[in-house]
Amino acid sequence: MVEYFFHRACQIAEDKFVEEMKAKMSEDEKRKKVKGILMGMQQCDHIIEIAFPVRRDNGCYEMITGYRAQHSTHRTPCKGGKIF
Repeated sequence: MVEYFFHRACQIAEDKFVEEMKAKMSEDEKRKKVKGILMGMQQCDHIIEIAFPVRRDNGCYEMITGYRAQHSTHRTPCKGGKIF
C-alpha cells in the first residue's frame, strides 16, 4: 500500500521537480537526475502497519488501519508520515 502511494506521488510531482531545478542542465539531464533521486527514496527502510478500534458517536466500533513508512534513513529526521 505504501509503495503505491509513493509511486503515485512521484508520477504527480516529477514534472514539478524538473521545472524547479535551477541547475544548468538540459531537460533530459534534469529528468534523469530527478528520477535517480526518487529511485533512491523509493525503497522503504521500515514499514509499520497498525490497526486500532475507534468508537463512533453512535456507539459503534470501527477498526482503523494506520501506516508509517520511513524512506531514506541515511538522513534524519526520516521522511515518512502517518496515513490513516
